[in-house]
Amino acid sequence: PGHREHRPPLRPPRLRRVQGSLYTAEAGRAQGRPVFAMPGDVRQEEAAGCNALLRDGEAAVCLGPDDVWRVLKVDPQAAVPPGTMGSWEDLSAEAKGAFAMLDRVPRSFDEVLVGSTFSPAALASALVELELTGLVIQHPGRLYERI
Repeated sequence: PGHREHRPPLRPPRLRRVQGSLYTAEAGRAQGRPVFAMPGDVRQEEAAGCNALLRDGEAAVCLGPDDVWRVLKVDPQAAVPPGTMGSWEDLSAEAKGAFAMLDRVPRSFDEVLVGSTFSPAALASALVELELTGLVIQHPGRLYERI
C-alpha cells in the first residue's frame, strides 16, 4: 500500500529531439493517471514519442472518445449533459452567489475570489456546480464566464 514500483523514465534514448508527449506522459504517470496516445505516422519524427509510448505499453491507444471512456470505465450514455442537472432553485447558496459575481466578460478565479466572501474551496465548488449545470463555462487560464 502506498508503494509504487520504480519505472525508468519514458524517454527512449534513440530519440534525437525532446518529445513533449513523453514529458506529459511522465507527469501523468507520476500522478497515477492513465496515459493515452494517438498513433502517428511511423515515417514522421514528430510521432516518435507517441509511437514509443504505445510500443512500450506505457500508454493506452486513443483513436477516439470511446477509448477514453473504456479506460476510465465511464458510460457516456449515463453522463448528465450540461444544463440538465436541475433548476435555479436547486443550486447551492454559494453557486448562486458566485453566479451573481460573473457576467459575459470572463473573470479569473482570483478576481472572483477577491470580490467574494467565499473561501477558495467554497468558490471552486460553486464554480464547478455552475459549470455542471451549464450556467458557466471555464476558459483556459481559469477564466469563468456566464453563458
